[in-house]
Amino acid sequence: MARLTPLDVRHREFARVFRGYAPAAVQEFLEEAADAMGELLEENARLREEKEALQQTREAITRALALAEQTAEQVREAARQEADLLRRQAEQEVAEARRRQEQSEREQQSRLADLEHLRRRFLAEFRSLLRVFEEMLAAQERSGGSSDG
Repeated sequence: MARLTPLDVRHREFARVFRGYAPAAVQEFLEEAADAMGELLEENARLREEKEALQQTREAITRALALAEQTAEQVREAARQEADLLRRQAEQEVAEARRRQEQSEREQQSRLADLEHLRRRFLAEFRSLLRVFEEMLAAQERSGGSSDG
């Protein structure tokens, strides 16, 4: 079916018959119909343009949303990687601190053992020295204290 335009309505002519419609009234109606049809076609064209613009906006928003989601996923992945790196570094630092602490404890235990050994040696030597002095005193007492001076 061919599409009817406002111009077609305006220029449409009808055959004249006896007792037909008043030609001026028909023409006036055709003019009104053509005007209304023109307005509807203009509005239809405007609405099509709006629809196209909205479709383009929708597509742009969809692309922007997809890009935002992709960027968010990249940011999440980067954050996960950074968190893993920080966790591994912290674990290494803790392990190193433990190693240093254990080494320090071993060194302190070794020093303590050395000091204990020196204390025992000192006590043994001191006892020995005291015995020597005691024997010297006993010998002095036996000899009658002749060196009272």
